[in-house]
Amino acid sequence: MAEEDGLGNKRTHELVSLLEKRFKVNNVRDFKVKDHIEIKRTPNGTELVMVYEIRQPLIYNVDLVTSFAKKVELRK
Repeated sequence: MAEEDGLGNKRTHELVSLLEKRFKVNNVRDFKVKDHIEIKRTPNGTELVMVYEIRQPLIYNVDLVTSFAKKVELRK
């Protein structure tokens, strides 16, 4: 999305819809965009900030933890 022109001008609900469609295409079904992605409007454009952590039980008292943090600036 960072390389596509014009996304920085889209409304918040349009960006959320685009993200949801892209996740579905990649078979990511249980990811709630509104819970994990923040859309920030800045003087330079629009930023998408995604921060999340997933914890899955592995065996007994051992969990598998995945964390992710990424910020992308969208072009106008």
